[in-house]
Amino acid sequence: MHASRKQWLLFSGVCFGLTLAALEYVGWGANRELRDFDPGWAAANIRAAAQIQEALERYQKDHGSYPPSLATLVPDYLAEIPAASTSHRVRPANDRWYYSREPDGQYRLCALAMHWVSSFDALVYSPSQQYPDAWRRECDCIDVDGWIYVVGFNRRLRCHSH
Repeated sequence: MHASRKQWLLFSGVCFGLTLAALEYVGWGANRELRDFDPGWAAANIRAAAQIQEALERYQKDHGSYPPSLATLVPDYLAEIPAASTSHRVRPANDRWYYSREPDGQYRLCALAMHWVSSFDALVYSPSQQYPDAWRRECDCIDVDGWIYVVGFNRRLRCHSH
């Protein structure tokens, strides 16, 4: 076999391999939420959040607005802030809830799911269940019982820790 034919075969093989790698990368990005989303983790966090949501509603009824932080709920409305759930499929970012009181008078409650060193997703709740259209346009999102799971939380959302 001539050297030029060997070089052409090598070049063709490399191009083919790079094409396959690019196709796999595109497929990975498009289906990331399907791989990383853990329905059990989401359900456990929704159950754990129920007592926080109840305390937030009682506080709002008593004071006319939601509290500035979750810590404000302790000890009058909650004995302690329950931990967010962890999962064997997801390395948790931590076991804390992220809470923010929003300008429209509502609040956001978030649990984080970390998949890579600097990439994490979030399960987010707002009582109005109105979530920014930009999240759906710019992120992969999954609706879960009034909550929304947002892929790429760290790039799109700004929440405050309790």
